[in-house]
Amino acid sequence: RFRSGSGSAWIRISIAVATCRAVSPSDDSSTACIVSVCSGKTGRNWSRLDAHLPTATWDVEVSPADANRVIATSFYDGRTNSLAGINVSRDGGASWSRPATATPPAGFCRSTDRRDEPSAHGIAFDPSTPANVYAGTNCGLAISNDGGVTWRFVDPTPVNGANDVWDVVV
Repeated sequence: RFRSGSGSAWIRISIAVATCRAVSPSDDSSTACIVSVCSGKTGRNWSRLDAHLPTATWDVEVSPADANRVIATSFYDGRTNSLAGINVSRDGGASWSRPATATPPAGFCRSTDRRDEPSAHGIAFDPSTPANVYAGTNCGLAISNDGGVTWRFVDPTPVNGANDVWDVVV
């Protein structure tokens, strides 16, 4: 693959299996990347972050207000005590946590296995209010109004239990 910032000069970029779409708007020399090697905005600086434990990462986004605040989502990984779903880093990806409120309330999801086997998908920060974060999950839409510290769930299809929301655009 090749990449160009202006279209006039192209550089070769090695692509590794990883989720790494997020580039901090305040620091274009680095990218928050999960699990495997990944490049920053220019494609020249690659690094590996091993602290994110879920094995099937879907999306990674960096807060537009704080380059150290990173949200990652992942599919259920089959583990008994799975850390999949929504994960938050406050130190640029060096360490991760899965907030207790990132689990939907009992009876909220379309089926109990959706709650017990968490999966999360697309993430969006509100560019005008970066403390507001939205994540699609296998149990509806997860919303945080404090940068990912706490989460609440909304069912966009209230006629029946919450189902998949694959992506979010703010």
